[in-house]
Amino acid sequence: GGSGLGLWITKGLVNLHGGVITAASTGLGQGATFKVELPVFKYSAIVGALRHCDSNALADSIVHPKPRRHFRTGNIEEEVAIAVRNVLIVDDAMLSRKMVNRLLTNLGCRCKEACNGAEAVELMKQCVESVRSEDRNDENMYQLVIMDFEMPVMKGPDATAELRRLGFNTLIVGITGNVMESDVSFFMSHGADAVIAKPLSFLTLTETIKRFNCSSLGDHIL
Repeated sequence: GGSGLGLWITKGLVNLHGGVITAASTGLGQGATFKVELPVFKYSAIVGALRHCDSNALADSIVHPKPRRHFRTGNIEEEVAIAVRNVLIVDDAMLSRKMVNRLLTNLGCRCKEACNGAEAVELMKQCVESVRSEDRNDENMYQLVIMDFEMPVMKGPDATAELRRLGFNTLIVGITGNVMESDVSFFMSHGADAVIAKPLSFLTLTETIKRFNCSSLGDHIL
C-alpha cells in the first residue's frame, strides 16, 4: 500500500468543488468502495471537451459552487492579498494548478500558471524584460512562486536553482509529496525559501507567506 497521499488530494479536490467523498467496507480483507458526489456539469461543454480531449475546457466546464472559505478568519487574508499581488503557480498537474489559482484568486491575487520548471524560468525572464523595456515599476513582477517538485522537462529544484543563478530573489515556496527530511533539504539547498507538503494546506501556505514578511515582497526581484 501507499502513503494515502492520493486519497488526501482527492478529498481536497472534492471538497473544493462542493462535493463529498465517502468510504464503505464489509470487513477486513474485503476491500473498500469509495463514492464521490460532485456538482453537475454543463452538459454541452463537457461533451465537447471530452470529444476533443481538451483538459482545460473540461476544467472550465465545471459549475462551481459559491466559494467556501475554510481557512482562518481575521487579518491573515487581508495581509496576503495586500502583500502578494502576482503569483506564479508551477505544477504539471492541471487540476492542482487550478485549485491553487482559485484559492489565491479569492484573496485578490493575480495568478499565472506554468506546467514545468523551464516554462516558469522563461515566464520570469519575460516579466523582467517587459518591465525594463517599458520602463515601468515592479507592479507586474511576481512576488511569489509556488513550485512543484516533480515535473517533466525541468523539475522544481532545478528551476529554482536556475532562477537563483539568474539573480531572482522572489519568494519561492516548494510543494511536494516527498516529505522526507532529505527531500525537503534537497529542495531548500537548490534555493527554495520554504517547502510544504502536499496535499496543500491553504492555511499553511498563507502562514508561510506571512512568516517571510511579504509586506516587503516588492524588493524580492532582480
